[in-house]
Amino acid sequence: LLCTDGIWGMISMPEISALLHAYTLEDAVRHLMDHAEFRGGEHGDNLSLIAMTWGEARMPSKDSISTLALPDGGVTTQINAMTPLSGSAAVSDDEIERAIAEIQQAIQKISAK
Repeated sequence: LLCTDGIWGMISMPEISALLHAYTLEDAVRHLMDHAEFRGGEHGDNLSLIAMTWGEARMPSKDSISTLALPDGGVTTQINAMTPLSGSAAVSDDEIERAIAEIQQAIQKISAK
């Protein structure tokens, strides 16, 4: 499992481990993303996660993608598109510019060390 702080900042390692052992990989990933999004709330961080199993899957699902079935050089991707919340306002240009400025300040602060 490789994930951003939007995931591990919201869900403890024991919780992550329990979810990964209790469900198929696909279901565990969905639960992790849902829990992190819920706990992060309106101001939560981005959620990015890559998960894989090595060897035989304990409980393969019908949606599983096996590298054994991919041709040499084959690639597969699964993206779950997000839908906007009803009633949510669009982000203004000023809000975007402020966010960019904050990110640039953080980068400069880290680079100066």
